[in-house]
Amino acid sequence: SEYTKNAYQIPSDFVLRESSKLVMDALRHSELQPWIKTRYNPNEPLVLTGSKSERILTLAKVLTKRAAIEGRKINVLIYDRMNETESERLRVWQNGHELADVLSFKPYSELFEVTYLSKMPDPVEAQSEVFCSDVVVSVHGGHMGNLVFSTNTLVLEAQADPRWYYWMERSFGHVFVQLESVDVDRKLNGIQFNVDIHSILKYFDLIRDANE
Repeated sequence: SEYTKNAYQIPSDFVLRESSKLVMDALRHSELQPWIKTRYNPNEPLVLTGSKSERILTLAKVLTKRAAIEGRKINVLIYDRMNETESERLRVWQNGHELADVLSFKPYSELFEVTYLSKMPDPVEAQSEVFCSDVVVSVHGGHMGNLVFSTNTLVLEAQADPRWYYWMERSFGHVFVQLESVDVDRKLNGIQFNVDIHSILKYFDLIRDANE
C-alpha cells in the first residue's frame, strides 16, 4: 500500500547526518549521564564509502586502532535471545553459544573480549553499555535501536530486515552484514534457527588480519 511504502521511506543523507548529530549531542548532555554509556569518537568517520567489503575492511582497521589506543581487546556482544519469554513472534538464534565458545579460545581470545547474552538486561543503562561493543552479533529486533549509543560498530545480524536499522550506516558509521539462517523452524510464536558459525568467523578473521 501507499502507507506502507511511505512508512519505510528513508530521509536524505543530509537529514540523517544532522539528525544523528542532534541525537549524539542530546545523549552527551542528558541528565541520565553518566549512567547511560555512549561511545562517540570524533576522530572516526561517520560515513564509510566503497563497496560492502571495502567498508567492512575500513571498519576493521578502525576497530583495531580504537582498541589499541584504549589499551584493551575488541569488545564483542553476542545476543541470541534464547532466554527471552516476553516478546511475541520472537526470533531465537539457537546456536549462538557455539560462537561464544569458539571466540573464548586462541587465537580469537587474544584479540576479542566477549559478552554473551541470552536475555537483554532491562535497564536502558545496562543496554547502552553492552551496545557500545565494537562488534554486535545478534538477532534482528527492537533492541537494535540501542545502536544510537555508539558509532562505527560492525553489526552481524541474523533474520535481518534492512528496512529498519540499516540507515544507521549513513549517519552513525555502522556497517551491517546480513547473516544467513539455516535449520529454520517457524512456529506460531516465532522463529528458531541456526547460523553457520564459520560464516560468522570469517569477519572476525578479517579483523584479526587488520590487526597484524
